Amino acid sequence: QRMMADSRLLAALGAGVVAGVGLSMLLSSSSGSAAASAEAKVEAKVEPSSPAAAVVDPASLAPGKPVDTAGVLAPGRVAVITGAANGIGLSTAKRCAGLGMKVVLVDVDEDALSRAEAECQTALSKAGLSSQGTVMSVQADVGSFDEMENVKQMATLKLGTSDVALLMNNAAVQTNGRCSPYGDRDRWSKIIGTNLWGVINGVHVFCEGMIAQGTPAIIVNTGSKQGITCPPGDTAYNVSKAGVKVLTEQLQHKLRNTPGCKVSAFLLVPGWTITAIAQKAVEWVDGGEAPEDAARVEAALAKVPYEQSGRPTPAGAWVPDQVVDVLFDALRTGAPFYVICRDDEMSDAKMNAGIQWAAEDMIWKRVPLSRWSGEYSGLWGARSAGL
Repeated sequence: QRMMADSRLLAALGAGVVAGVGLSMLLSSSSGSAAASAEAKVEAKVEPSSPAAAVVDPASLAPGKPVDTAGVLAPGRVAVITGAANGIGLSTAKRCAGLGMKVVLVDVDEDALSRAEAECQTALSKAGLSSQGTVMSVQADVGSFDEMENVKQMATLKLGTSDVALLMNNAAVQTNGRCSPYGDRDRWSKIIGTNLWGVINGVHVFCEGMIAQGTPAIIVNTGSKQGITCPPGDTAYNVSKAGVKVLTEQLQHKLRNTPGCKVSAFLLVPGWTITAIAQKAVEWVDGGEAPEDAARVEAALAKVPYEQSGRPTPAGAWVPDQVVDVLFDALRTGAPFYVICRDDEMSDAKMNAGIQWAAEDMIWKRVPLSRWSGEYSGLWGARSAGL
């Protein structure tokens, strides 16, 4: 473990994060790069007494210990998934059904929910586990605490148990970047209600019961990279996903410090993933019926041959099954808490650099969202070049 920590320290030195020193400052002292030197001057505004001058203990770079998730993803256990009619939620639901779990699909879209239920039934049957698993669906607005309470009651009644092994709070909406920091109040209300209150309601309705049942269980909350780096555009979406991140961090901390608790929490952070959420945003913001229903749109954007879909997948995008592969690997091994998924457009190194850069805006007293500021965009380009 010490060797692992030492290797992480060396990696951190190479990335320019040790002692809070930006990559550009290291470059300016070693290579004399003009761009790096310019950035060093900007970042040198930090006071000498700043915490950035502290020495980093290699042990602080060691990853968190895995949590015990044995027996969670198992035949006969219950999975409750919101936003389950499309995208990542549907992919997760089908994966759970294929494991012989008792799957509860929750979504506000009744028609899409019926199709999703049929797909999950097919997955269950193909796995030959129909005697252990089952599939049910409940139409509900996750932004309503009462409707989520009804989901719990209906699931308990039909399944004959109140035990829940997996709760995935996944439902979300967006406006495709059309939500201002100081306008679009109706859009704000719907986004915060669904994306943030939907997660809060799911946790409040199910978590205490999951702790009390005394069996291993998992809560997965779906966040977003936009809740971490917060690019300008869809402000309400960024706020909602930043809130999900904070809630899930607080939840995981509380759970691991609760005596006898066997429930763990994970934050799922997808990369660029093609789902129906963008099409639904067009329907919502622009009004009227979309030319294709959500299921067909998602199929058209998925990585299937062009002659079958009639439409190619955008270069760089992932499909939901790829995200669920990464998620289930983490759930089975019990780590990491931050299930950050890459995509084919941005490397892990560049993604990590972006997360670090966002944090450094505060450390180095830069303007907020400096990556997208004319004053710093060239410096970000220099740092991220080649990653």
